[in-house]
Amino acid sequence: MSFKECLMDAFRVSEPCADEIVSRLRPFSGDSQFNQALAQLIEKSNQLNLPFLEGFVPQKPVSEDAVTVAPETHEVLFESPFIRILYTELQPGDKVVPHIHQWDSLLFIISGSTFAMESGDTCEQESWPCGVYELSGDMTPAGFVNLGSSPYIALNIEIKKC
Repeated sequence: MSFKECLMDAFRVSEPCADEIVSRLRPFSGDSQFNQALAQLIEKSNQLNLPFLEGFVPQKPVSEDAVTVAPETHEVLFESPFIRILYTELQPGDKVVPHIHQWDSLLFIISGSTFAMESGDTCEQESWPCGVYELSGDMTPAGFVNLGSSPYIALNIEIKKC
């Protein structure tokens, strides 16, 4: 299954929107680590078995939502009542204000980096390499600075469920 087919089948993304998302990733397609992570994303996406039908009540974003407080770094590529797909690109030295990702998500890090993470009174250094990560929604605001020498680029597929 291609990534375009995965977006359309697993997340109900329209074909034109799926084409746009795939075109964003095309420059990375020659990288073997990217291709391995993309295959993992497709596999994990197909295993989600998302509840697009009856009984599903999507949540609205909170006031400290990433798109609300950090729109310059969190671009919405697709949104439905069930799913939101964000594209994030941070150049070296870029800082992101504290924000929340309230929904569970699949985070596809296309180009990883090292960050100084600020959450509450703590500041820790973390490396986020290329790969796919299953994240639980978190209501604790966190901000960060890209300490690496290359851009951080990621696709975050958020699942809006209660």
